[in-house]
Amino acid sequence: MSSHTSSLPTKQLGCDQLSANSRPPAYATIAYDIREKIRSGDFRPGQKLPSTRSLCEQYSVSAITIKSAVKLLQHEGAIYGIQGKGIFVSTEIPEPEDDEAEFELVRSDPRPIQRAERATRLIALYQQRISELSVIRATAIAQAEADDMLTSSAMRSILQALQS
Repeated sequence: MSSHTSSLPTKQLGCDQLSANSRPPAYATIAYDIREKIRSGDFRPGQKLPSTRSLCEQYSVSAITIKSAVKLLQHEGAIYGIQGKGIFVSTEIPEPEDDEAEFELVRSDPRPIQRAERATRLIALYQQRISELSVIRATAIAQAEADDMLTSSAMRSILQALQS
């Protein structure tokens, strides 16, 4: 496994403090890398992760940084710890629960090309959802008109929602 030293930041900042030219904190980069290894199958459900010491050597960081990455992944439900046994990959890997979590995955990817690819996939997904919602809205309006349920106040409400 290759060292990730060159991609790790030297200053620990919260993700909300990052400018366009700065990098995510080291623990977030490491958590992202482990998360991707879980998603790709490099680390399988139930598999024990390498020891803290091994991860420290692999990423050339302190134990505190590794523990912060582990804590983040545990909070997400991607891994769990058993006292005296180690850290293991969860059997069910959670997907982002909401749009904000999905956006954070895109924002936190330290690799520019992969970040652009993720953003492109997300844009395509939202474009598809917008198209589907437009069809649903048009169908609902047509049905309401056919059922003579569409009053002028209901139409104003729909138009106001479109403008905001």
